[in-house]
Amino acid sequence: MVVGGWGLVARDVTAMDRSAVIAVGGNALILEGQRGTIAEQFANARATARHVAALVAAGWRIILTHGNGPQVGFILRRSELVADADSIPILSLDMAVADSEGGVGFIIGNSMVNELGRLGLRDRVVCLLTQTVVDPNDPAFRHPSKPIGTGYPEEHAELHGERDGWTLADDASRR
Repeated sequence: MVVGGWGLVARDVTAMDRSAVIAVGGNALILEGQRGTIAEQFANARATARHVAALVAAGWRIILTHGNGPQVGFILRRSELVADADSIPILSLDMAVADSEGGVGFIIGNSMVNELGRLGLRDRVVCLLTQTVVDPNDPAFRHPSKPIGTGYPEEHAELHGERDGWTLADDASRR
């Protein structure tokens, strides 16, 4: 099971001839109108796991990957809220992404293990954290287009740009 960018759910791989890659967006774990609590994310992951486990039960080899935009935003916001505390480090974006991969991987992996067990399947669930090498000079860094977390008022965006070196883009839909 690839979760967060990682993992594998497989039965007897040598006997399988059908494989699928399933992408679960970070917003699939936080539905419209939800706050994004851990309990809500687990409930949504359990609903997804029922569908994925049905495929495994039907003989499919599944690789499951996930997004994490809202979760990364929550982690960055928590880090920002405690920024004045000397004993608590502010997380960089790459650390927040890794943190969210682990957390979302646990939520989805745990939900898959439980659902597969409920079906009497003894499949393995593995979560694998991945890293991607990117060119720091890629022009896309100057014009971000992927929303992460909640929007910031203009004065906060300016502060992050100056203090943290963030490049933020105006996203009118998040005001």
